[in-house]
Amino acid sequence: MRKRFFRKAVLAAVIAVPAVFSHPDSRALAQEEGKAIEREKEAAGAEEQEAWNSEEEMENISEDTGEEEDTGSEDATDLENQMDAEGDEGFFTENDLFSEMEEDDLLFSEGEEAVPEENMENLIDLYAAHAGFVQEGLPVRNGNGGFVPVTNGEAVFSSKYTRLGWNSNSAVYPWSQAGSSVLAGQKIQGAVQGPYYLPLDNRAKGKYGFRVTNVGFNKEANTSLDLLMTCTDYLDYTYDNKGAKMTDLMPIFGISDTDDLWLLFADGLPAQEIKIDIVKSGTSTPVPGNYRFRWLDIDLYQRFGIRLQNGSIGHRYATKDSVVNVFQTELFSKNYEVLTAPAAKVEGEVPEHTVVYEVDQSAGFYLAILSPGYGNVSKNPAKAIQNQYEEALTGTCVSVAGLQWDAKGYGPVEYPKLTKKTGNTLAEQGAFNDLVNISDEFYYTLQTEIPEEHPAYYYGSCTITDALPAGVDFAEDAAVKMLPSGENVTSWFQLTAKDDVVSFQATQAALASSAFYGKTYEFQIKARMDASEMTPSYSGNVCSYAVKNKGSITCRHKNGQEGTNWSNEVVSRAKVQRPEPEKPQKWIIDGTAKVKAKEYKGRDFETVYEISQQIPQNTEQWKIAGLHIQDELADCFELKSAKLLVEQNVLASFGTSGGTDGNWKLSVKNQLLKLSSIGSLPESSYGKILRLQLSVRLKKGCSLQLYYAVNQNPDILEAHVYNMASVIFEWHQGTPASVFGNTDKTEVIIKEDTPKGTITVRKKDPSGRNLQGAVFEVKAAADIYSVVGTLLLSSGETVDKVTTDESGTAISKPLYMGKYTVEERTPPKGYVVTSKVCDVELKEGDAQKTAVFQNEETLVCIKKVSKKENVSDPDRCLAGVSFLLWEKTQGADKGKLYTTDANGMIQIKGLVPGTYVFQEKTAPDGYVPDGRSYEFTVDENGLVEQEQGHTITVENGYTKAEFRKTDKATQKTVAGATLRLTDAKGKIVDTWISGTTPHRINRLAAGEYLLTELEAPKGYKKGAPVKCVIQNEEAVQSFEMTDVKLVTIQVDKVIHGKEIVWAHGNPVFTFRLQGTDLDGEKYTYYDTVEFTRENTDTSKDARLSLSFEVPAGVYTVSECRIMRYELEKIDGVSGGKINGKEVQFDLSMNQNGTAVFTNKKTTDRELTDTGFVRNVIIP
Repeated sequence: MRKRFFRKAVLAAVIAVPAVFSHPDSRALAQEEGKAIEREKEAAGAEEQEAWNSEEEMENISEDTGEEEDTGSEDATDLENQMDAEGDEGFFTENDLFSEMEEDDLLFSEGEEAVPEENMENLIDLYAAHAGFVQEGLPVRNGNGGFVPVTNGEAVFSSKYTRLGWNSNSAVYPWSQAGSSVLAGQKIQGAVQGPYYLPLDNRAKGKYGFRVTNVGFNKEANTSLDLLMTCTDYLDYTYDNKGAKMTDLMPIFGISDTDDLWLLFADGLPAQEIKIDIVKSGTSTPVPGNYRFRWLDIDLYQRFGIRLQNGSIGHRYATKDSVVNVFQTELFSKNYEVLTAPAAKVEGEVPEHTVVYEVDQSAGFYLAILSPGYGNVSKNPAKAIQNQYEEALTGTCVSVAGLQWDAKGYGPVEYPKLTKKTGNTLAEQGAFNDLVNISDEFYYTLQTEIPEEHPAYYYGSCTITDALPAGVDFAEDAAVKMLPSGENVTSWFQLTAKDDVVSFQATQAALASSAFYGKTYEFQIKARMDASEMTPSYSGNVCSYAVKNKGSITCRHKNGQEGTNWSNEVVSRAKVQRPEPEKPQKWIIDGTAKVKAKEYKGRDFETVYEISQQIPQNTEQWKIAGLHIQDELADCFELKSAKLLVEQNVLASFGTSGGTDGNWKLSVKNQLLKLSSIGSLPESSYGKILRLQLSVRLKKGCSLQLYYAVNQNPDILEAHVYNMASVIFEWHQGTPASVFGNTDKTEVIIKEDTPKGTITVRKKDPSGRNLQGAVFEVKAAADIYSVVGTLLLSSGETVDKVTTDESGTAISKPLYMGKYTVEERTPPKGYVVTSKVCDVELKEGDAQKTAVFQNEETLVCIKKVSKKENVSDPDRCLAGVSFLLWEKTQGADKGKLYTTDANGMIQIKGLVPGTYVFQEKTAPDGYVPDGRSYEFTVDENGLVEQEQGHTITVENGYTKAEFRKTDKATQKTVAGATLRLTDAKGKIVDTWISGTTPHRINRLAAGEYLLTELEAPKGYKKGAPVKCVIQNEEAVQSFEMTDVKLVTIQVDKVIHGKEIVWAHGNPVFTFRLQGTDLDGEKYTYYDTVEFTRENTDTSKDARLSLSFEVPAGVYTVSECRIMRYELEKIDGVSGGKINGKEVQFDLSMNQNGTAVFTNKKTTDRELTDTGFVRNVIIP
């Protein structure tokens, strides 16, 4: 509380300065304007009271001298000390004041002139309170208003409340959206300084305020906190100490930006309402929580109120000797709890002038600042009020009041709690932790919040202890971090670790520092699980290790109070899963390969099964008590031998009857084979693959009836023998005590020919002469089934038709076992058909049976000819054409191939009655195969179309190829080219001279050919060979060879005859032609002109010409460099364009080109003579 004194001790009066927020009395705000006027009239008619209240404290406003004192400071002025020594507490009555003043005494304020005597009465009136002052409210020390009276230093406060107050990293940020409706100012001088706002009209409400950052940290929301303060309402009038209303005034609102949190205001100015939001730092997001804060130095005439926005007030505290009063009233249309005090003055941190609030789940509240006084009476005279307002309008204030705000209490905070967590990493911590491996390292963390304490309640010792349980070893790594910043403060603690008891003891230097308190610490311990110190538990197939642990924190206050809190219990666990054996595998050994299925032909074979099992790795927790491999062989198999291998080593061998070998036993009981370990599985087998190989063979004479399977070929019997094995693990611990796994099935396929027999038919006449050509039909007499029950032949189904040969004998095809009938269908020529039906039964083991019957072959011809282009063309018979002939009901797979002879004929004899289908299978070269099918029918008399030897004529189309010779540029036909066509082997097919129509070649065999130009037409470049692919189709196929026409580029060279000096030799000029023809072929040519006395007239310009004959295309002509001459110009260009010193010709459309190059002489000095010799290539 700041104060100043009159320099004259005769006055020795203290000018009162409020130290807390003040508000207008609720009665002034609750009344309508008319009632306010009435009260003003009543106040005007009341008798003025001049006597000072003997219990009133007068505190002076801070002046610009800087002589000021913070709460609890020892910064008093000499005058203060003098007054204290004299026992002068600053309490005076009006008579006392005048009796102390001599007539010639002058009243001074520090730094001012003496006050004249005639102004003394006004000065006294300035600081005199109304004689009718009434203290409002009831004392909180009696428990009024919900306050809990406590004895200073003995109360213990809950740690669940987050402190709200100034921190080392706090800062103040003014904000305004009020524009010109508010004035921004600065409180200067003294220990408390900072910005303030002064509204200039009523439009600024809710549009200005302050943000105070980092006032606390909400652990539940994991965020730092700001106070967002907004002036939401204010009055524009107040009352002086005589109850007179003063208008056209506005309140100031500011925040200190020094080391403490002060809310600044002018105590004489109108009331105002401040909305205070507790928000996430840097945002406007409310953060509800449990918070504690304290308001200090509540003294004479001070009035301010609190009203929560949300949540509730959990606790209110005040000392048992508190001087603070509390009452409820309505302010700004809201219900407020208002605090005031009749205290004389406050020096330092005085508990009886302080209150503590603890709020639950609140995110803010409203603060109403009222004018000190009571009712409509202020403690401030009108002149002081006016002076305050005028000073505020300057934008710089020296004299202000303030509410100091912090988060301390009346005693120590309850002993800090300890939260313990565990996790594989520091980032992942919880009450339970599951290690990946039983020997893994992991972390314990112990978190505690050391409460903010008053220095009087600092700790004398603080120790965090964690006794690691059996099964956990300290991993020689520990640290202490401050949260949430993560700052490493390990140096603040002394670490000891003995017998796995880890302790962190705060150093005395840390305990004596305020930086130690109000912080959250995390104690990090790296540990390692030691399974050798624990007894596991088994549940199902899991072996579990678990250690439980908790830590403690012991704190001893300097006053001797001591307490210990234990953390929650955490559990660190590790599991060893019983290894799940891999699925066993079963294979059939096929040479060096392993297969799931193997096929055998016949019964004379031996097969080897292999059953393999991967044994899990050896662990201390899981041991295999026994291992069994069992296989039940099919009834048709018998064991020949067995052996057990690991890798390539044989562990045990057994014969057909099994037995014991080393640590293994093989039992053979009928078809069941079982290999078992004798006792526990040998240690050497862990992590290895065990392979049991079983050599088996078919039992002699065994029936495979049970194993036959349906297949698509009825002439083959297939037996499918399936087999699978199983492996059983027996465990020493866990449930189930044994587990087994089955292999996949293996399959042995045994193929045999289906048993068959034949029926022989013998045909004779009555004289016993053998008859040839009789056709007999063999039918199934009843349904015939395969060994697997598949219907092979239906009753009455014709299975064969046979014709007797010259010996009168006909033999049926091989037939399935069963009953058949044989009946003649077509008799020999001149004979009638017999009505006899012979029954024949083929049984297993019957290879042949005979049916005897007493009693001219049919003939069909196929003629193959070439298709005609013109009706008048003669027939062309085609030899060597193959046809497939089959009886329609039998299918093409039962057909027979026939080939035409030199006459293009096929004669088919001895066909039995029925419908037949034939189809061309091969065609002569140059002919297109006929893919169509043709049918004919042989009737019951052996005739086709009612005639014997009926002929069917079939035509074949042929390939047609046309070859054209064209100009590449114009695409027109070019005649006169000598062309040749060769086949893929280089054989000449045809040679011809192109004409104006395409050259046709018929009947070229399908394939690749090469068209070559032997001689190009005059004026054309020979064309590149063309690959021609003849397709097997009747449509005309066209091929084209293009030639590039030769064009001429004429180049003229012109020089000035008068410049020629024959003594220097003949002028010689060389031209270069470069380019690409229409075929993409590149060319470079050089040619030269030589001016001689014989061809040159020096009296005028001399001209020589040369020509290049080249294929049509794009070319560039340029002159090679020469001595004494340089290019003067190029003109006379046709078919091209000039590009610098060259001409670019585009002769793509067969046109010719010309150009004239003119040179002029440059010098005749010091140059050699020229000469030119043209060499001719001798062919």
